Formats: sequence, C-alpha cells, structure tokens
Amino acid sequence: MDIVEESNKTLSRLENNDPGLTSLDIVSLSHTLGDRVAGRFWMHNGADLLKLGNAIGNNEHLTLISFHESLEWTLDTAPLFEGLQRNSTIRNLSLHGSIGIGILNEYVANISSLTRIGILSCDLRGGVAGSLAQTVHMFPNLNIIALCQCKIDDASLKAFALGIKGLSCLQELYLLSVDEDSTNGYTGCISGTKGAKAIATLLQDPHCNINHLELSSFGFRNNSIQIIVNGLIGNTKLASKLASLNLSFHTIQRSGCESIINLLQSPSCNITSLDLRWCEMNNESLTKIVTCLIGNTKLTHLDLSRNIIGKSCSESIVSLLQHHSGCNLTELHLGGCIINNNRWLIKIVGSLIDCNTKLMKLDLSDNIIGLSGCEYIATLLKATCCPNSNISRINLACTNIDDECVTLLARSLVGNTKLECLDLSGNTDITIGSGWNAFISIFLNYSNNTLCSLGKEDSGEDFVPDCLATLLKLNFAVDMEPLFELDTEDDERKPKALPHVIDWFGRRARETTRNRLVPKCIRTRKLSAIFQFARAMPLSFVATPFDVEGKKKKKKRKRRKKHYS
Repeated sequence: MDIVEESNKTLSRLENNDPGLTSLDIVSLSHTLGDRVAGRFWMHNGADLLKLGNAIGNNEHLTLISFHESLEWTLDTAPLFEGLQRNSTIRNLSLHGSIGIGILNEYVANISSLTRIGILSCDLRGGVAGSLAQTVHMFPNLNIIALCQCKIDDASLKAFALGIKGLSCLQELYLLSVDEDSTNGYTGCISGTKGAKAIATLLQDPHCNINHLELSSFGFRNNSIQIIVNGLIGNTKLASKLASLNLSFHTIQRSGCESIINLLQSPSCNITSLDLRWCEMNNESLTKIVTCLIGNTKLTHLDLSRNIIGKSCSESIVSLLQHHSGCNLTELHLGGCIINNNRWLIKIVGSLIDCNTKLMKLDLSDNIIGLSGCEYIATLLKATCCPNSNISRINLACTNIDDECVTLLARSLVGNTKLECLDLSGNTDITIGSGWNAFISIFLNYSNNTLCSLGKEDSGEDFVPDCLATLLKLNFAVDMEPLFELDTEDDERKPKALPHVIDWFGRRARETTRNRLVPKCIRTRKLSAIFQFARAMPLSFVATPFDVEGKKKKKKRKRRKKHYS
C-alpha cells in the first residue's frame, strides 16, 4: 500500500468516525514509523488538509494525535489545525522534532481538552524551553508533561522548571533521556545545578500537586539528585502526595543515598513506588536504603536492578520480606544484581516461601541461578507448598538455567492458578526434546489455566517451539463446569452450553470484521474455549459397530439356549 492510498484510507476512517481509530500519526514523506496500529496520514502533495481538518474536528473517537518532524512541509496547514481546535475528544498530544514547538505555540494553545503533552526529540535550548513552559499554562486540564530525548542544558532546564511553577493541575512530570549531539560537543549530561535547584523550587511550591516524578536517564549528577530529593523533603504537603519516584540511570553516591533515606524516613512520605535501577550504588548504600524500608507499610514497588547486592544487602532484603506486619511489597526487581545463587538468592526466595504472601512480581533476571535456586523457586510455585502465594510473574531471563531446571519449574506448576508469566528468554541451554516438552506435558495432562507467557513474545524472539507457543495462547482460565449437564437417566455428562458459546464467538468475530477491528483475540478465545472443553471432557468409551453386532449375536445365543432348555 503506497502513502497516498494509506492516507486516503485513514481519512475515510476519520470521516466515518471509526471507533477502532483512536490515535493518528501525521508524518512527512521522509519519516518512517514501521508497523503501527495507529492510523497514518502522510503529508504528500495533493493531500486535502481541509478534509483532514474537518474529519478531525468532527471525530468523536480520537484520543491521541502525533505530529512528526517535517522540514519539507510546504502545504497550507491552517485548515488542519483549525479542525484540531474544534475536536473535543483528543486528550494526548505528541510532538516529535523541530516542528513540534511551533505547532504548540501557534496552533493548539487553546485546546482545553488536552490532559497530556509529550515533547520528543526536540532542541529545547536557546529559549525554547522557556517558551514551552509559558504555553502549557494555557491548558487548564493538563496533568501530564513528558520531555523525552530532547536536547536541553542547565539554563534551559532552569527556565522550564521555573516556567511551569504554579501549574496546580500538573500531576505527573517525566524528564527522560537527554539527547546527545556529538557534532556540537553536547554530551547529554547536564553540567551545573541551576536546573536541579529550579526543580527543587518547583517541588517546594505550595501549589505543586505532582504525585509522579520520573527523572530517568536525564543526565543529572549526584549533587543534582541530592538537591532535588531535598526539595521534596522540604515540602511536607507534596511529600504526602508523591506516590512514585523514579531516579534510575543516574550515578547516586553516598550523599545522594542519605537524602533518599531521609525522604523515605520522613513521617509525611507516602511513596509507593521507588525505582533506583542502574544507579551504580554499592552494597553499603543499598543496605542502608533497604534497612530503612523495614517496617514501611506504604511501599509496594521496589526496583534495585543493575546495582551491586552483597551479603549485607541480601540480609536486609530477607528481613524486609519476612517482616510480617510491615511489608506490603507487590513487586521486587533484583535483575542483574550479581546475586550469588548458593548463598543469598536461596535465602531471598526462601523468605517468600516462609511468610510473604503479598508479592506478585519477582525479577531475578541476569543473575546466575543454578539447580538449587530453581528448587526453591519451584517450591514457591507449588500450590501444595505455598497455597497463599500470589506470585503471578517471575522473570528468570538470562539466568543460565538448563533442561533439568526447567523441568523442575514446569512440574511445580501442577495445580498453580496464580502464575501468568514465567520469563525464560535468553536461556539458550533449554532444548525442545527435554525442557520445553515438560511444559507441553503440563498443559495437556494437568491443571494449569493461567500461564500464558514464557517470555517476550512481542519482541520477535522465537525461543519456544511453535506447538508450545500455541498452547500458551490457548491457555487461560475457563470454568468448564457450566458447559456440562448431568444426564440423570444414563448418569453421563453431556455438553450443554458449548455450542452457544462457540456461536457467540463466531458472531462477535463477524461483527468486529465489519467494524474493521482486528479479531485475533476473539479467534484465540474461541479456540481456547474448545481446547479447555476438550481437556475437561470425561473419558468415555464408545462401542464400535463390531462390538455392537457382537453383543446382538450374544443376546440371540442366550435366548436360543433359554428356549431349548
């Protein structure tokens, strides 16, 4: 399909108010997006932007619109943006590249329905960030701002942070991945602390209502992180509102660690999610942080991945998980922490077996997990050993486990009704003839209706056999009991509702086809219903024609014998 045909198809869907089209990408001829679900409109010569603007203005289903870098646009775009201003359903605006800030300032500043603005791959230096901050004040319902992979320096960050001060509707602030420009000597690291101090000033503002702060890979140094965290401590009102703090991909040293500990120990702190991935923190710093969390009843998500965890930190994690009344963690990420299998990983998993029943997600990826470690994980998954366990996802990617370990894990899933994902991707020693067959046997012969993933299927990795991948897609919890009835005359169970269920799936698939929605999920669930029904069907023996004829002859011989006697 060429760009003109695809653009006209998208325009037609917009004009017909297709409920399946909720996001729209407007791109230039030189831009490629790959395969995406969203509709795409290419700014090609001859494009009717008046029609496009009217279609957007009258559409009732669009929620996201993205504009991508377009240096060669020569068309009159005024009708397009006039239509955009008439739309009342778009909540999310995403601007990519140099054209983005111009669009924001000139055309869409009066859209009252916007709740999220994303600025991606823009150069915010030289006064652009300050202009952006002034513009966002014109959106009365804006509660999310995300700057991702933008070029920004210390002075520009200061202008932006001070510029959005007083924006009381803002609830989530994302500052992600400063972009590098090697040609101009720009390293992607923010030198200086003026920007960090401005963010601290923003956080100390009495009108600040941010509850989600993400500063991931934004080029801050340790002293900048310390300044920002101290700014949070200084505003007890905000500290009580802040629920999620992400400081990942920064180098956090001792002073920064102490500030984080002071924040977590503050009586007003209500943080439920703390992300400290890739912070180059040593065992001593991590031990202090984990120790201060023992007894914390508010934290539910903790990510310490890609830091160094030694003996003392492992002991602190065990104490944290074993705290009967004070640990409410539902997610724990320890990926790539160089945990020694024979000593501390076993103790961490063992602490979950003993008493912790709230943890749902456990990440142990990129650690060396041997047979003894898998034995403890298998015990954790066994319904008979841990009936109150709520583990639904375990990440064991790239942990060097083999067929023997996988067979042990598979057998532990008999009767398990909680586990949904067991990530085994990256373990190249698992073979089709042994390890994967153990899972196939579990699906076909035993009860497990929840496991639907063994890794990152959406990444294109073909690491499980096709037959096992099919069983995973068909495996989800379906109660087959209502689909049977008991025949009181012959004392046999017969199918009751299954034909109606299959017919419903068929009708639904036809409806979604007419609405141009992808009916893959419908088809999968139909096949799964049939699969689960067949597996639940009691074994019965049907007499063959030969057996029936033999029984008739036997009865005739009995009647003759009785007659002659």
